[in-house]
Amino acid sequence: MESICIVRTKKYQITIKIIYLIILYTCVLIFPLSAILFQWDGTEGQLGNLDIWNDGVSDTIFPSDNRLMDGYVGRFVYQGEANKIITITSGGLTPSMGASPEYFYYTKIDDLTYWRRVNFVVTMKPLLHNDSEGAVIGSVNTVLETQGSTITIPIGAGSEQVSNPTVTGGYNALGQWGFTTAHIYKYPYKYIWIDMAVVRTASTSISNANLGQGSYQLFINVTGQGISTAFSLSGYTKKKNAPIPLQEDTYTFSVERLGFDSLIFPILVTKDSASHSCPVGIVRFNSVDTHAREFFASDLAGTSADYRFTSGMKSFGYSLLYVPIIPSLGTITEITSPNITFNTEQRTVYSPLFPNTSQQQYVLTGELRIFVSPDLKYNIPPSGKYTSVVYCFVMAD
Repeated sequence: MESICIVRTKKYQITIKIIYLIILYTCVLIFPLSAILFQWDGTEGQLGNLDIWNDGVSDTIFPSDNRLMDGYVGRFVYQGEANKIITITSGGLTPSMGASPEYFYYTKIDDLTYWRRVNFVVTMKPLLHNDSEGAVIGSVNTVLETQGSTITIPIGAGSEQVSNPTVTGGYNALGQWGFTTAHIYKYPYKYIWIDMAVVRTASTSISNANLGQGSYQLFINVTGQGISTAFSLSGYTKKKNAPIPLQEDTYTFSVERLGFDSLIFPILVTKDSASHSCPVGIVRFNSVDTHAREFFASDLAGTSADYRFTSGMKSFGYSLLYVPIIPSLGTITEITSPNITFNTEQRTVYSPLFPNTSQQQYVLTGELRIFVSPDLKYNIPPSGKYTSVVYCFVMAD
């Protein structure tokens, strides 16, 4: 299944996706994968309120802890397998007047001739199973300058335990490998997080603080196998001592794969009811300033709920379920119409890394599950690889 998520505001939309396949009559080995967690932890840092002009000074000296930078946007928390490659690109506004498409830019909302080029600085750290912070993984303050820049998460993380550590080996609470009864963990770390900060370069079309005053925005897409996240950053320019202008919405929206990256048909046909359904993904919306609504459809226009797996001219239908997590409505909802919507809830959000750190956010989290008709096992479709698309629309107010 290919889940494409559309984030719509008054002016823009962003698409993010994951891929899911159904394989019929194909001799393949499917290895179970841990559910991927790639979640924005915004309890520190901010997605908005960046002074784009900053007296025209570029950021050239980075502190060893990029959480001290005024452009610190927060951290991404990861659990999953090792060697995960994360790619960063931008979308949305396209600046003009000398800007090159290979770089990242904050662009003025109502005048694309005003922009400032920025880079991203990232640092990767682990949280050990004893909840202490580990040493930096890789380099401190890796600079990402161009579209398509990548980050590789070289080590796996998660809380899964091994069943017989004295035979198979495992990691202890300090991330050390061994074969004792204390080495119970599959991965050396409980979490890995990526601190991310925006840094201003000298490249800009703004010549002084009296020009280009107003609101600026930058859309970023962060993608990898089983991971797709979009986030909106905002900033401003203003005259000295003038009030900060009203800025655009800031938020993150993500889809993470759950379970397998593909599924063989004999397993799929056993998922034949809401109570025996197959988890395929989890969606998350987080924002400190923006309420949002979410709905699902089987077409880009957002008008149909006819969900089908297709292979060329062949297809068969399935049902889509939404399981609310935040806010919890207490019921599983079958998506029979695009008119079924789910709203964010404002609540206190605690950091998964540092539970004493919290922030008020608008939050929406839910799980996507699918099931097929019980008759499908008797009306077997022709052999092939079948894919499906689910469109997830997020309307940011």
